Amino acid sequence: MNQVSMKTRRLLPIIATVLSLASADVSSCHQVQQSSTALCGKRSHVQTPGNIRFASDEANGVSYVRFDVRDEARTLTLHGVESVEAVCSLAANESVIFGVLAGGAPAGFEVAIANPQDGALLDSWDSYTPVMSPDQRWIALRKFYPPQTALTISEEYLLYPLLKVQAEAHAPRNQSAEPPSSAIVVYPSGQTNAFMSNIGVPADQVHVFRSKSFYWSEDSHAVLFADSVQESLSAILVQLNDGGVTTLVYPLSPANVCGTESPPDLTGVTMADADVGPDGGDRGREIQMKFESSSSACKSRLIVLGSSDFQRPKPEYHPAGKRRPSKEVEH
Repeated sequence: MNQVSMKTRRLLPIIATVLSLASADVSSCHQVQQSSTALCGKRSHVQTPGNIRFASDEANGVSYVRFDVRDEARTLTLHGVESVEAVCSLAANESVIFGVLAGGAPAGFEVAIANPQDGALLDSWDSYTPVMSPDQRWIALRKFYPPQTALTISEEYLLYPLLKVQAEAHAPRNQSAEPPSSAIVVYPSGQTNAFMSNIGVPADQVHVFRSKSFYWSEDSHAVLFADSVQESLSAILVQLNDGGVTTLVYPLSPANVCGTESPPDLTGVTMADADVGPDGGDRGREIQMKFESSSSACKSRLIVLGSSDFQRPKPEYHPAGKRRPSKEVEH
C-alpha cells in the first residue's frame, strides 16, 4: 500500500488539508459511520449530518469528505488520512472531522475544522489521542511528533479552544502538522507550544503518556490523564475556570496503584478509566481512577482522591537547539 509517510507530513506542511471543489472522483462517497462517540465528547450515539459523506483512496493515502451544500458539492481532501473516525457537529456552523493518520501512527489523527454550510476549511493539524470536552468548547490532545525518528520524543499535552475558531475564521489557517498557536500547553509546566519543542528533549525530562485516553468531567471544567517521567508515574488534573487553566499533579506509587510495594516500579501500568466528579466539598472534585498493569504482581484497584490532594508541578525548561539523536535508538 503506497501511503504518504508521516515524515513527509512533517517536512512538507503544504500537503496538509487542502480545500477544493468536488473535482476528485468521490462517486463512492458514503455516510460516515461514527466509530468513536468519545472523540465528540459524547457517551451516546452521535448523529452525522446528512449532507456530509466520506470516501477513501487507500492506494494513494488520501481521504475525501464531501459536503452537499444546496445544489453543489464541496470536497475536503485529507492527504495522509486512511479513514474518517468521527464527524462532530458544533452549534456555530462548524464540523470537527477526526481522520485516522496513515503510516503507522497509533492514536494519530488529523483534526480538520470546516464550515458544513459552504465547505470552508477553518483549521487543521495533526495530533495524538484528541478528545473533545462534553460541552464541545475544548479538545484535549497530545502534540504531534513523527512516529519514526532517531531523536528523543517527549509528550506535550494541549487544550485547543474551539470557540476561537469562529472568531478567527478569516485569519490565515494553520497548514502544519504542528498544533495551532491558539492551543494551550497544559503540561509539562513551563512549555509554550514552540515548534518541535517536544523533540530532542533531554532524557531525564522525557514525558510518556500513560493513559488510554483523556477523561473529562461532565461539566467540562476538568480533564484527567496519567503521565510518567523515567520511573515516576503521576496523575495530571487540568482545571478550567474563569481565572484560566490550572494544572495539578498527584505522584503515584506502587502502594497507591497496586496496594503493595511490588512491583518495584510502575513501568507497565496504564490509566484504564477515570471519573472526574463535580467541584464542591472540602476536598474539591472527587477523582476516581483505575489502572491496569502488564505485571501479575500489580492487582488493579480503585483509587479515590480529591482535587485538593493534587499539587502544582514545577516548571520545566528544555535546553534550546539540542536536537540530537538518542543513543538508545537503533538505526
